[in-house]
Amino acid sequence: MTAEGLAAIRVAGRTLASGGWSVFNAEPWFKTAAARRETGPVERRPSKCSGRTCPVTQAGGQIVSTTDYTFDREDVTISARIENRIRRAINVLGFSA
Repeated sequence: MTAEGLAAIRVAGRTLASGGWSVFNAEPWFKTAAARRETGPVERRPSKCSGRTCPVTQAGGQIVSTTDYTFDREDVTISARIENRIRRAINVLGFSA
C-alpha cells in the first residue's frame, strides 16, 4: 500500500494487479472551459492497516476520498467514501486507477 492506494498484489513473484485508485470531480468533462472548477492539489495519506483492511485518504480542493482496501487471499475489495467539500452538488464523479 502507498499513498496512491494499492501499489501491487503479487503471488509467487507474479504481479496480479498494480496501480492506484483515485476520485475526482468529472464535471469538467461535460462543461465549457469557463464553467470548469479545478479539484486542486491532492494530499494523500495512507493509514495503518488493521487486520485485512488498509485505508487511504486522498483530499483535494473539492473532494475527500477515504478508500478501504480489504484483502481476502488473492482478492481485494475496494470501498470508497466520498465527501464533498464545496457548497454545491458535484453531479459527476470520476474514478481512475
